[in-house]
Amino acid sequence: MINNIKTILLLLLSSLLLILSNGHYIQAYAAWLFPLGFLMATHPIGLKKSVLVLCIICGVAFQISFLYFSSRSPGNFMFYIPFFMGLVMVIPFWAQKLAFHKSKHFIATLIFPASLALYEFAISYLSPNGTFGILGYSQHDFLPMIQWVSVIGVVGITFVVTWTSTVVYWVIFINHEKKGRRYAAILGVCLLGMLMLGTYRLEMEQDAATVQVSGIHVYDLRQDETGDMLALMDTDEERFREETTKLANLLVAQTIEEAKMGSKIIVHAEVSPYIHYQDIAAYIDALKKAAKDYGVYIVSCPYVDYPEGKRDENFLHVINPDGELVITHYKYGGNIFEGTVKGDEVIQYVDTPYGRLSGIICWDKDFPHTIRQVGEKNIDILFIPSADWKQITPYHSIVGKIRGIENGVNTVTQTINGTSMIADTHGQVLQQMNHFTSDNWVMRGQVPMKGKKTIYHVVGKYLLLCDIIILMFVVLSILFRNKKNSSQT
Repeated sequence: MINNIKTILLLLLSSLLLILSNGHYIQAYAAWLFPLGFLMATHPIGLKKSVLVLCIICGVAFQISFLYFSSRSPGNFMFYIPFFMGLVMVIPFWAQKLAFHKSKHFIATLIFPASLALYEFAISYLSPNGTFGILGYSQHDFLPMIQWVSVIGVVGITFVVTWTSTVVYWVIFINHEKKGRRYAAILGVCLLGMLMLGTYRLEMEQDAATVQVSGIHVYDLRQDETGDMLALMDTDEERFREETTKLANLLVAQTIEEAKMGSKIIVHAEVSPYIHYQDIAAYIDALKKAAKDYGVYIVSCPYVDYPEGKRDENFLHVINPDGELVITHYKYGGNIFEGTVKGDEVIQYVDTPYGRLSGIICWDKDFPHTIRQVGEKNIDILFIPSADWKQITPYHSIVGKIRGIENGVNTVTQTINGTSMIADTHGQVLQQMNHFTSDNWVMRGQVPMKGKKTIYHVVGKYLLLCDIIILMFVVLSILFRNKKNSSQT
């Protein structure tokens, strides 16, 4: 099918780079290189053959990159969602090759980035999984570049990265004359300017005032004892209540210990603890008493089990030092899969001596159009109790960090079975704790008390429209040029 050994090697290398660009590996450099590699490898191959080859490669590569992300069971259809995401990703490649077949003009280079961005906007707004798979996350530790999510969002980063690859390909294979090199030089200067401005933003003086925050959880979702305890929900209700009450008491005791250590805000991980619906009131009362006795804020995130026929509840409470509930937030992200009571997607907040505080739960952070409220409401610290598993660690915590840069908010992600992380408004990690390499599941650190205004929270709602306009303009321009050239011949 493909006889050229160089083409085969380039396809294999590009496949490896695609795997490394996302999911488990999320390497910044790989995202810049794999689109160029695929375009170069398929240059001598016909359009139909290219699509077939890329479908196989992208499907398999995405499945490897996101293995066990959407499901941990190969018998579940959800397990293969990454494969189908890889297939859809071929469409922008096909559109770009078709565009270059129709036009050699520089404007045709915009087809791939604009169409891939459109696909990512679609999954961001429409997919129940949220933003899993968006290429822009790959730049999370390339701090000068990732600062630009505060302007163009994470999908905008995808656009910049892939447009760069397309322009390089265009200069090498389509227009390597002086005019083509001039366009490439202009883009290079723009990229350099972006990196310089990103570096400047990183070096801007941060508000020096901080507050000590502790994040805690007290059990491991992988342990056999935990599995046995959860199985009791349906077989031995009294034993279930006894075991979960032990965990609840341990969590309260650990919360008090962190208050004694000087933390002014203590946040619990998601599903900390599982608890029977008849015991939740007593548990919340115990937390209220602890908050009042020690003058601290407590961010609690229990999972309340109800009898069959009534939906379980997965909610977040913020309790103030007067022992009052000041925020109650129900999880909305992933609700279609988890089946709990769905939240209203309204971001609540409370003003405190430590800044304006808010909280969301785990999967909620994967929906940037909802989290934009955080920027609109000038939140200073966003708490994200989470429950992950090894295969999506640290990817899922990185998502929360990116939401923080987009909206100018400091984030505290406390994760059971994952990576807990404190990050500032620039995405700089101030403290972290890996559940799987730590014997003490406590994260303690200083969190800046002041957020930062960003452009993204204002213009973010218009970026999809901008992308559609760019794509339509490019397509119409190519069609108009072809029609004009046809009329002249």
